[in-house]
Amino acid sequence: MDIYIKKAISIKKADEKINLIVVLFGVVLTLFITLIMKEDSKIEPFLFGRTMCAIMALMYVSLNMFAKVMLMTEEVTRALSFGITRRELFVISRIVELLEIIVFALPAFIFVNDRVGMILKLIALCFGIFMWIEGLAGNNVIRYGKIAYWIYYFVLISAIMGVSRLVEIIPQLGMISSGITSSVVNSGPNQFYVWCVILFFDIVGMMVNWLTFRRIPVNYSV
Repeated sequence: MDIYIKKAISIKKADEKINLIVVLFGVVLTLFITLIMKEDSKIEPFLFGRTMCAIMALMYVSLNMFAKVMLMTEEVTRALSFGITRRELFVISRIVELLEIIVFALPAFIFVNDRVGMILKLIALCFGIFMWIEGLAGNNVIRYGKIAYWIYYFVLISAIMGVSRLVEIIPQLGMISSGITSSVVNSGPNQFYVWCVILFFDIVGMMVNWLTFRRIPVNYSV
């Protein structure tokens, strides 16, 4: 067990430094925003906590969707060159990523404690989204270089901008999106099916991630 912990630390130490910066920057930015919004110097801990959770979540997800796709290249090639097998690296990386999401969600359990079910669903959903991003984009960036990253970046930006445009053209898509959001945010009699869909999304994402990850050449360097 100790050897796997040491491997995880050696592989992920660069990522954790970035995560620490995200936390510190999130706290400072939240403090700044809260002070601006308040007319007096008194800060309500509850408001501060919820604002901090929202900012840190936005920063963490944005970082994973953009920067970490490129950071994976150094992390994976270094780990494979150290003699870590693909299977070990894949398992270690998934465990660390899940723990990262849980750690970032801990403040939400304190300041948004009336929405525990929603927080758990968002944790599972974020993990699944990261699996799909790594499987379809991250591993191809490692294999084909920066051209794959720019393709991913272009597709992602186009999708973000295109969804809002499609909702304007096809109002039914807005209703579907509202229904999905409501199922994640609220608790209801359909929660069993919601969890089944989320877990299926996660499992298939991990399978896609593994299938593309196992094809990465050991001696490849970007």
